[in-house]
Amino acid sequence: MTEEQLPLMTEYEVTPEALTYRLFELRWTLYKLAQEYSATVGTNSPASRYHSSLGKILANPNKSSLETIKTVVQALRGELIIRWYEVSEDEKGTIEPKSTEERLENLESLLLQVLQKFSAKESGE
Repeated sequence: MTEEQLPLMTEYEVTPEALTYRLFELRWTLYKLAQEYSATVGTNSPASRYHSSLGKILANPNKSSLETIKTVVQALRGELIIRWYEVSEDEKGTIEPKSTEERLENLESLLLQVLQKFSAKESGE
């Protein structure tokens, strides 16, 4: 199977074929992947702890969390990349971004309100 034929990813999901093809490309067994996964996670757990769950992840990656898929991809010597596309002004919302100073002023105001309420509760009790 050539790279052009391989459905590595659809628009919204990682396919099982993409992950198993990478495993094949590396000439790794599922156990070797489990060892690499354990090292990537940074645990001293034996690879056998991950062997079964990695088989399930490879069979159906879209039932796993993004963090788990990210770790599997890293163990397979890869990375996940999110690519943002340009959006026309018509597609953008109407909220204007606030400056750092405005955000800090809002935060200060909220903190003062919290402190005032806390002080009122303390003096009322």
